[in-house]
Amino acid sequence: MRNQGIVLLEACLISVLAAAVSATGQDVADVPVHVSAELVSADPARRVVVVRNSNGAILSYQMDDLLAGTPGVKPGDRVILTLRGGSGIPRVSAIARAAGPFAMVVVAKSSSLAGPAASDDAGRARVREAFARQVAMLSQDGRPVDSLWSNFVTDCNVQPFNPNDDGRAWFGLWDGRVRADYSTGSCRDAFNQMIAAGEVIKQGMVAAEEVTRRTLTPGEIREIRRVHMMDWDGWALPAPPRREP
Repeated sequence: MRNQGIVLLEACLISVLAAAVSATGQDVADVPVHVSAELVSADPARRVVVVRNSNGAILSYQMDDLLAGTPGVKPGDRVILTLRGGSGIPRVSAIARAAGPFAMVVVAKSSSLAGPAASDDAGRARVREAFARQVAMLSQDGRPVDSLWSNFVTDCNVQPFNPNDDGRAWFGLWDGRVRADYSTGSCRDAFNQMIAAGEVIKQGMVAAEEVTRRTLTPGEIREIRRVHMMDWDGWALPAPPRREP
């Protein structure tokens, strides 16, 4: 059921994007799509990347000419592929290691989009529903980080801070609200795991909001985020530096 929901959500988000692109004359192939998958193999010489998606299907993609190689990833890693349509055939323009079994497909932001994706009430409702479903899935993907955070608070002497009641406490790792004892390797490793997993979720939230921002009001977006404990103003913050184990 979860995989089916992801496929339906992907179709809905892409249709919303297509409507916005059509209104501005922009080629939808120019807008990147981020896909989470398991890396099966990468052959820079043959310019081929092979992955296994969340349904277990094996997919093969050509590497974009601008992608020199695949440093930092190896077969078996969960990765985030950035795909661009170009001539109509998806090509991998970037690849990065992801943390955890995230089944995420999101449309990346496009700064040249202008005008609302849908102006009528039915269109607004479709955009709102698609965004709510995306935030709900990303919130679900945050549960492993919630578990890491719970142990981190107990084991690493996390100092009291002012949490966001409508968001996750671990968001404070990015905006400087969290103070902890990093003298042990286990605490540094837990920090690194939370940041790695959280960065994937951040990318998803930024992309989802960028698609919907021209249709929904800031108040509507914040309301949906609050429902799913994902309300935060730090989605665009850079990742904190990794702590060496």
